[in-house]
Amino acid sequence: GAGEYESGGVKLTGARGEGGVIYDLRVDGVEILLGQLSFLEKMQHKLKEQSIVVVYADAATNASFVTSLASHVAIFYGPDAKQAASSLGKETVSTVQKYAVTYEKLPQEVEIVVLE
Repeated sequence: GAGEYESGGVKLTGARGEGGVIYDLRVDGVEILLGQLSFLEKMQHKLKEQSIVVVYADAATNASFVTSLASHVAIFYGPDAKQAASSLGKETVSTVQKYAVTYEKLPQEVEIVVLE
């Protein structure tokens, strides 16, 4: 739920709005934003750029705004993940079962990933 939590050097902030909750995490110097595509779309103008954006693709919609939120990686999962990722117009979309990265190995250009 909404609130601010910290445990073992991981800071987690949850913010509730109309239609959902978004989470902002700070883990080992990496800023991560988590949320549902439909809710992120409503909140996009209030959000700042993050290193990684993890999106639950709950709607078949144009997700092009996600690239303005992610400076390194946009990760999609959920029923419409492939469709949302393809709406970004990137030629290279990685499909993986697990994604791991460290701060030092973050890609320079925005990488699009679909979790199966």
